[in-house]
Amino acid sequence: MFLNIDDLGEKTLNKIAEFALSTQLEKAEKLNVRVKTDPSRLAKGELESLVIDGKGLVMNKYLRMQELNMTFNAIAVSPLKALIGNIELTQPSRGFAWVVLNEADLESAFGVETFKKQLQKTEVDRVNCQINPDRITITVKVYLPETRENKDIFVMVKPYINSTGKGVALENICSSENEEIAANLIPVILSRAEKIFNLSNFLMDGIDLQIEKSGDRTRTINATSSR
Repeated sequence: MFLNIDDLGEKTLNKIAEFALSTQLEKAEKLNVRVKTDPSRLAKGELESLVIDGKGLVMNKYLRMQELNMTFNAIAVSPLKALIGNIELTQPSRGFAWVVLNEADLESAFGVETFKKQLQKTEVDRVNCQINPDRITITVKVYLPETRENKDIFVMVKPYINSTGKGVALENICSSENEEIAANLIPVILSRAEKIFNLSNFLMDGIDLQIEKSGDRTRTINATSSR
């Protein structure tokens, strides 16, 4: 059904944009989209701003964000496509994003089968992540069928922005003593952790990040970016 430009008020556009965004998410505890424009600007394909505010956003089974806030200004859209409820950007837009991951988000991201398969002759019981100022402790509780032993393998890392600005790299501060099982598992744990901290994995198609700042609050990791 076609809509008239005058009928496309901000509330209508908000609902259209929320629906379009929700199709890229598996789950959202809270999702609000705020569009600022007016009919005359929309007729020329202009939006003054677009704000996306979400909590508990699940990109796929294992990638969850506690909070996401994105703000874009001076957006160019196709007015004709907007008439049929399709908000499509015609030019790249710059903005800011704030992403928050908590301990449970990190632990679930370690639950993928590809990570478990990399551990080969071990069975993963669970993964615990503890976020403290300037460091993150990752503890993988494993069972060794050959020896029937339970072991805790831990890695303590310090996050920092990587050289590309696209993600958060990790410095290995300390880890489990250099026994054979730890020596084999720690590189796998670090590799998986670095993939998780490539924050572009948590965002929607068509969005590119340049991280400006990252930090730790109690039990959470925060990253502020622009693009």
